[in-house]
Amino acid sequence: MTSLFTHSLLNDTDRNVRGDYRAFSRETVHATLLGRDKYERSSANVKPPRRNYAVVAKEMAKTKSLEASFRNISDYLSLIERARNTIKGVEEKLTELEHTVDGAAGLIDSDDYDSVSVGAISGAGIDGIAVGSGTFSAISPVSTNGNGTGATFTIRTDGNGDYEIVNIDSDGQGFEVDDVITIAGTALGGSSNRNDAIITVTEISSLNENTTSLELAADDIDRIALQLTAQTVVDEISAIINGSEFWDEEIFGGLRAIGFAQVGHQSSERTLIDIQELSTRTIGSYLSAYFVNGNFNDASNLEGSYVEETSVEAAGSLVSLYGWDIRLEQVALGPSITGSDAANGLITSTIGGFQTPNDPTPTPQNSDSPAQVSRGDNYLATGGSFSYSIAEDGLQLISDNLRVNGGDVIHGPYLISKNPVALNSGDTISFSWKGEVTDNAYDVYAYLLDADTGSTTELLDNYGNTTTGWSTVTHTLTADASYYFVFVSGSFDYDFTGSVTVASASGNSPISGAITASAAGTAASGLRAATASGTSTGTSTFTNMSQSSTSGNGSGAMFSISTNGSGAYSLAGINSAGSGYQVGDTINISGASLGGLAGVNDLTLTVTSLNPANYTVTQSSTTGLGSGAIFSISSDNSGNYSVTDITTFGENYALNDQITIAGSNIGGADTQNDATLTLTSVGATTISNVTQASTSGNGSGAIFTISIDGSGNYSVASINSGGSRYEPDDTITVSGASLGGTSPAHDLTITINNIVTTSGAILHIDNIAISRANEPQTIIEGIDISTKNAATEAATVIADAKKQIKFRNSYLASKELALLDSLKNISTQTTSSDLLITDLSLQESVRELKKLDVMNALMGDLQKAKYLLNSGLLKLI
Repeated sequence: MTSLFTHSLLNDTDRNVRGDYRAFSRETVHATLLGRDKYERSSANVKPPRRNYAVVAKEMAKTKSLEASFRNISDYLSLIERARNTIKGVEEKLTELEHTVDGAAGLIDSDDYDSVSVGAISGAGIDGIAVGSGTFSAISPVSTNGNGTGATFTIRTDGNGDYEIVNIDSDGQGFEVDDVITIAGTALGGSSNRNDAIITVTEISSLNENTTSLELAADDIDRIALQLTAQTVVDEISAIINGSEFWDEEIFGGLRAIGFAQVGHQSSERTLIDIQELSTRTIGSYLSAYFVNGNFNDASNLEGSYVEETSVEAAGSLVSLYGWDIRLEQVALGPSITGSDAANGLITSTIGGFQTPNDPTPTPQNSDSPAQVSRGDNYLATGGSFSYSIAEDGLQLISDNLRVNGGDVIHGPYLISKNPVALNSGDTISFSWKGEVTDNAYDVYAYLLDADTGSTTELLDNYGNTTTGWSTVTHTLTADASYYFVFVSGSFDYDFTGSVTVASASGNSPISGAITASAAGTAASGLRAATASGTSTGTSTFTNMSQSSTSGNGSGAMFSISTNGSGAYSLAGINSAGSGYQVGDTINISGASLGGLAGVNDLTLTVTSLNPANYTVTQSSTTGLGSGAIFSISSDNSGNYSVTDITTFGENYALNDQITIAGSNIGGADTQNDATLTLTSVGATTISNVTQASTSGNGSGAIFTISIDGSGNYSVASINSGGSRYEPDDTITVSGASLGGTSPAHDLTITINNIVTTSGAILHIDNIAISRANEPQTIIEGIDISTKNAATEAATVIADAKKQIKFRNSYLASKELALLDSLKNISTQTTSSDLLITDLSLQESVRELKKLDVMNALMGDLQKAKYLLNSGLLKLI
C-alpha cells in the first residue's frame, strides 16, 4: 500500500546533486574558464581559481537539493498540522456528541415504565479467563450468591483472555449491589469451570413498578430536544471536515478505509454514526481497512491500521503473529459422530468461540474399486506434530508423522484472523493456496466466520493424494457482516494401509485338546556307556566285538575291548550303540572271542548310560475318551521319559486322563518300556509367534498370539508385530496344523478390524486480499437516540470513534516527529555547505561561475540575457 511516508523525503538528493553538478561543471563552462582572452578580457586581470571549481559545483548542487528537501518537509509538516487540527476539532465535537447521547441513554424509555422490576440490574462488571473470541447472546447464569433471578447477558470474548458485557439482555429482579453471578465457561467457548465468567452487580435500577411516577410527555420532549442537539453536533462535525479543505486521503486513511465509518464489528452500527468522507475516503474505521498482513510477513508494515504490532509469540499451542493466531492442535469439523473422540470432548470443535462448520465432505474416499470411505476427522491422532512456517510463499500449516487409524482425516493446525473485518454485500475476497502431500493426502478447509452469529461461509473444501499447484480462490459476499478468516489444514490417510492394531479370529479350534502331560516308564535306547569286569589274558585290543548274550532286550551294540596283560579288561569304545538297552542291563562277551577261554576269560559289560532318543507318536490306549493327539516323547541317558510337545492336541480329553504309549513305538519293548502319560492341562491354551500362511490383501509381517478356549473358539490374544501394508477387512489365514489341530478342519481366519499408519500434509496460504465493491457514502447519516437502547449503542460507537481518532492523531504525531528528525539531519548535512559562506576563495569561485553563466547566456541568447538582467540576477556579479 502507498503512503506519504513510505519513501524518504531525501531519496532523490543524490540524483539532484549529480544533475546540478553537471549543470555547474559542464564542458562549456570549463572551456570558458580555461580560454585566454576568449572574450577580449585582459589576461592580466583575473586568473580563475581552477582548483575550487569541482568543490564549488558540488556544494552548490548539494545546497540546492537540501533546500528542496527542507521545503518539502516543511510543506508536509504544514499538512500534518492542518490534519491534526481537523482531527482535534472532530474529537471535540465527538465528545460533545457523546455527552448528548449519554444524556439520551440515561432518560427513561417508554417501555421501562412497565418492564423494570424491583432489583433489576442496571450496571455490572465482569471478570474471568476467556478462551478465543466471539459473542454469546442470551446467556443465563448458573448460580448467584443472592436472591436475584431472570437476568441474561450478551457477553463477548476479545481473543486476549478477557470478557466484556455487551448488553444486559434481561435485567432480572431481586438483585442487590455486590451480588456475584456466575456464568458457565462452557457456555462462553471455554472447556471447564476455569473459564467461568464472574459478574458483579454494581448498580440496581431505580425504576420499578413501585417507584416510577414520571410522565411520558416529559420524556418524549426531552428526547426530541436531545435528538435535535445531536443532529446539530453531527452537522458541525461535517462542517469541520468540509471546511478543512484538506484532501490528502493517506494521512487520515492510513490503510484505506473503503466502506462505512463503522467502528464496532456489528453491521447494524454502520448507520449509527458515519463521520463525513474525506476525499472519498472515510475516517473513524479500522475494521473496514484492507486485510491486515495478507502475506504473513514477519515484519509486517501495519502503518495506519488499528492493530497493535507485536513480535511472534507462542504460548502452548497458540502462536500469535501480526494479524493472525495459529493453533497448533487438532480440530474437528462437524458433523460430530456419536461416541467419537470429538463427541466426547477430546478434540477441539470450536474456532473463534463458535462451533466449527459442517464439512460437506466429511468422509472422503480413495480411488480403489470398491472405494474405501474414511470415518472422518472425529478421532484423535496419537503421536506426530503440528507446526507452521513463514516463507516467501506465505504461511505453511504443517502436520507431520501423525499416528492415525487407517483412512482417518486429521484436521489441524488452523489459522484465524485476530480481528473481524466488516464486509459488505458485493465485496470480493481472494487468497492463494496449495495442498502439499508429505504422507498420503491433504484435506483442507477454509471459511468466513460471522463474528456476531457464528454462521459460516465456505471458501475452500478440497482433498487429494497429489501435491497441487497454486490456485486462487475468489468469493463475492452476499451478506453484510463482520467476518473472521479461518483456514484449516489437514491430512487424509488415502491408501488406508498400515500396521494391524485390532484383529478378530474365527475358525474351529480343537475341542478339549491335550495341552500338557507328564510321563512315567523305563525307556530303552542305544547304549552310551558301560562298565567292564572279568579276567583277561594277554595284552591286546579287540574291535567290533558283539555281545554273546544280555540280561535285557537290547541288541546290535558293537565294542572295542582292551586287555592290559595284568588280567583286566577295559572298554576302549562303543562302535555301535545298538538299541533296546536299559540302564542296568548286563552284556556278556565270551572269553574265547577275547584271546582266552570261554567261561574263564568272559567279559561282562554293565549298561550305565543310554543315548537320549526322541519320538513323535500317537497314543496306544487311554483311560478316557480323547483321541487324535500327537505327542513328542523324549528319553534321557538315564532312561526317563518326558513329553516335550503335543503337536496335535486332539479332542475330548479330560484332565488326568492316562495315555499309554507302547514301548515298541518308542525304542523298547511293549509293557517293559511303555510310557504312561498323565494329562496335566486340557482345553485352553495360547500359541505365540503365529504368522500368516496367506492373506487376501498385500500386507505382510504381522505376528500374533492366538488363544484357544478349549470349546472350539479362537481369539487374538495379542498382536506382537503389526506388519505393514494391511487394510481394514483384510483376512489372514493360519493353517490349523500350526495351531494344534489339522488343516483345513482347524484353520484360523484373522480379520483386520483396524490399522494404524502415519499421515501428514501441508496447507500453503498466501495473498489474502479484499476488494471493495463500492465507494463509501459521502453524507452524514446521523445517529439514532430515539430509544434508550439505540442511544446506548450510539454511545458505544462514538467512544470507539474517539478511540480511532486518538489513534490517528498519535499516528500523525509520530510522523511529525520523524519529519522533524529529518530536518535535524538536513541541518547536519548543510554544515559542509557553509563553505560557500565562510571560504573566501570559494566565494570568488561562485562569483566567477555566475559571471560565466551570464556570459554564456549573453552569447547564446540575448533574450535570455535580458531576462536575467530584469530579474536582478546580475546583482550577484
